[in-house]
Amino acid sequence: MATQTPIYEAVREPRRRKVCQYLETTESTMVTLEEVATHVATDEQTERDSSVADEESYRRILLDLHHRHLPKLDDAVVLQYEFDRKLLSTRSKLPAAIELIKSMQGTAENTTALP
Repeated sequence: MATQTPIYEAVREPRRRKVCQYLETTESTMVTLEEVATHVATDEQTERDSSVADEESYRRILLDLHHRHLPKLDDAVVLQYEFDRKLLSTRSKLPAAIELIKSMQGTAENTTALP
């Protein structure tokens, strides 16, 4: 059995993939935790087909990103997370993470198409 890479481990979670995809598409060199949390909350609310992301859901997502997901992406050198300032910026492994996410999505699409 092959050993999972740190990047794979970092992007296994859907919220971490959403963070990476957001960082790839934004034109800013640095974004705030609040910006990313808003993006993730909106995306998850759309997936649930709910009309509004409520404040409690947003707060839970923000805390989950801050304490769990962003440090994991930082450890994998996908992004830099300034914990005290709540700021994110891209790092050298983001392109590799994006490629891995795309391949994971392709695999998922092919798997669901099978009988």
